[in-house]
This record gives sequence, structure tokens and C-alpha cells, in this order.
Amino acid sequence: MDAERSRRPGAWRRDGSVTERLHPWANLRGREACGHANMTTSTITATPVVTTGSRPATRGGSFIGGLLAVAIWAPPAVAAATVGVYLSVPSSVALKEYAPAVGLAIGLALWAVAGIVTRGRATPAGGNESSYSELAERLLSAQTAIASVGSPQDDVAAMAKQQAESGRVALERLLGLSSDPQPLDGMRWITAHGYVDAWQRLHRIEEWLLLFQPDAIVVSDAFEDVQRLRGSGMSGADDLTATLRQAVHVLNPAADPFFIPAGTTPPAAAGADKMLARTLLGKVRQAINDFRDGRWDGIIRARNHLVRGAVFTGLTAYALLVVAILRGATDIAVASASTYFLVGAVVGLFARLRADADATSAVEDYGLATVRLITTPLVSGLAAVGGVVLTVLLASPAVSGVVLPHAAGATSTPAETASLVGMFDVVAYPLGIIVAAAFGLAPGLLISQLQKQADRYQQELQRSEPGDGARGGTPS
Repeated sequence: MDAERSRRPGAWRRDGSVTERLHPWANLRGREACGHANMTTSTITATPVVTTGSRPATRGGSFIGGLLAVAIWAPPAVAAATVGVYLSVPSSVALKEYAPAVGLAIGLALWAVAGIVTRGRATPAGGNESSYSELAERLLSAQTAIASVGSPQDDVAAMAKQQAESGRVALERLLGLSSDPQPLDGMRWITAHGYVDAWQRLHRIEEWLLLFQPDAIVVSDAFEDVQRLRGSGMSGADDLTATLRQAVHVLNPAADPFFIPAGTTPPAAAGADKMLARTLLGKVRQAINDFRDGRWDGIIRARNHLVRGAVFTGLTAYALLVVAILRGATDIAVASASTYFLVGAVVGLFARLRADADATSAVEDYGLATVRLITTPLVSGLAAVGGVVLTVLLASPAVSGVVLPHAAGATSTPAETASLVGMFDVVAYPLGIIVAAAFGLAPGLLISQLQKQADRYQQELQRSEPGDGARGGTPS
């Protein structure tokens, strides 16, 4: 993978401290095929740029960042280790009494090892390779566009070029692409908020480019913006489209057939200011970028909320397990509860996989789908265990007879119904597995509700892509 990325246009090679960037002209059609549709025509330039330097900010990573990257796995690992120790050690061995402590030590050790292995994910290049590669390509394109323009005579254009160059340098430092990178903040890249910041910075640079690039390139960029506005669902999209068409008419009236519907009278452009038209095109682009950046930010926030919820849920479940062990739960009770948990987890996971198989979104979600996949077994397993308890405690005697066969045809006493020890015996009461499987499906409804908002963001992102709206790719 690294060798392949070193040959990709606009990507950085990882074969040492010296890196090289190549001009992405040859990959223009390839990027469109891959769904990176928001490639501004500032990419279209014939001047190759080669830059060398070191990348200390994207090498090595952060151990703390690595721990955070796999934190969602820590509670399940500790719980599994605790159950394994408790069930495998005979009752005559004193170690059994310390199963929670031993399991905690084993789980934390595994977490530490995983943090070391995954520390590279706490870097711009390691957190999300596709987004990082796209950022590097687009940043190179901006650098090439800036370098290909001489000193503008117009004061506004000169200021815009200065702002674009300053933004480019700052973004290179943020991504670790310069010899003087910013100090690495692994937390930003693990949570993906660093990518939102990077894309916002890149969008500001590309908006500045509209003020001093040649008219033909600005007009062709505007054509893509028209496609994004069409069907995007943005508030005020019609007004933005009208403003864009007016500005394009001022820049180049010959482009009217590509922007103005047939039979429509072109707007008057006598005495119009071309720099004002460019500024308005920049404002239209900014509105589009803000709309899309807000959706990416919403997806990332949904993922991070789900991660935090999964970690706290796992910790709570582990606390319940420790309490049960300290209260002298038998091996059969712990094994039966684990069986109910696994049954619910498997049922919930199958339901989640089926739902994901029907999904058609091609939009980068920064790991949201993966987090949902990890969270589903945890929540479904806990629901299964809780379902067995609730069914026994709250069901009528008739229902209790289904779960507790010995109660069929007889009136259940409170002691029998409330016996937690009795209900956690999968050998004596195998039908409890059916109850666990049924309750294992319930959390899917909750996760589906949480998924709707993220799906809406993804659909809006797809609709605001140029072309047929079927391409998502990375943020653009």
C-alpha cells in the first residue's frame, strides 16, 4: 500500500525523510472516476511542482492517540479476559477470587499493545488515508495555481494571492507536509476534527484562487458549482444560482449557453465590474463549501458521540460483571449470562450487517459505519441479558412457565420468580436463549434512529456533488 501511494499523483512517499510530490494532471480522469468530483480547474495546469522536505509530524504517531483509537475495544477486552480467567480457574485455586483484577490487568496490557501498534493512526496520514491523499493533491494543485500566476496588477487580486499563499503554507504545516510542521495533536486526527479543519482551510484557499486565476478557469469552476447547487437542497440555492449565472455573464458572455437555460434572456452586463463578479463567485463557492463542511462535521460528531457512548456502556457492563463475581456468582451463572450476551450480540450483528448490505452511500463517513458495527454487538448483548431478567421478573405466571419450564401449570411464588440465580442457568432453562435472541434485535431500532441523521447528511452530500450526484468520495 505504501509503495502504491508513493506513486500516486499528489501523494507523499513514505520511504524516508525525503518526500516528493508530483503534479496530479495525469490523474485528472482517474479522480473523477473515483468520485472526487469537486476538483476545481485550478488543478488543470501544465507546470509540475516538486517539493522536498521532512515529515516529522506524520511519522511515529502518538501512543496516547493510539490508545484513543482503540479505546472502544478496551472494555470488551477487559470483560472477556475477566470471564475467561473466572471460568478457567478451579474454585480451589485462590487466583479465582482475583479474577476481576487479573482480567483488568490482561485487558489493559492488550490495550497498551494495541495502542503501540495503532499509534500511526494519530497522524494526518494515518487517521484517514483517502482524505489525507485528497488534501495533499488539492493542496499541490493550489500551490501550482498560485505559482503559475505572476504579480497581479489589481490590488484585490494581489491581496487574494497573498492570502492564498499564506493559507497554503499554514495548511502544509498542519498536515505535516513542510519542513516546519505544527506540533502533532493526535487527538484531532483520531476524532477526525483535524480533517474538517484542514478541508475548511483548503476551501478558503480555493475561494481566494477565484480572484486571480484566468477567466476560463474561473468560469469552468463555476460550471461545477451550478451542478452542486442543482438538487442540493441548500437554502437559497436558486438565488445563489442566479447570482452565479450573472457573474459568469459578466466574466465571459460567450459562456451563457452553458449556464442560462434556452429561451432565457441573458442578464445585462454593461459596465459591470469583473472583480466584483469574481468576488460574488467566491461567495457562492463559500456558501457551497460551508454547507458541505457542516454535513461532514455532523457525520464526524455522530461517530464520536457513538464511540463515547460505546465506551461508557462497556465500562458499565464490566462494572456489573465485577459486582456479580464479587457477590459470589457461580460458574454456571457467569457462563449462562455470557451465553445470553453472545446470542444477543450475534443476532444484533447479523441484523446490522444486513442493514449495511442494503446501504448504497458512497460518501466517506470517517469510520461511522465501523463504529456502528462495533457498538451493535455490545448493546445487543446487554439487551439480551437484561431481557432475560425482565422476562422472568415481570412476566405473568403463564409467560414464566415458558421461560421457567418447572413453573408451567403452577403458580409461581415470588421467590421463584425473583431468583436471579435460577434464571441464569442455560442448561436448566434453554428457552432463555430464545428470549435473549429476541431482545438482541431491539437495540437495532435505537441505532437505526441514530443512523437516520447521519444518512440524511450523506444524502445531502451526494446531491451536492457535480454530475449525477451519485459520487461521494472524500470531502470536496
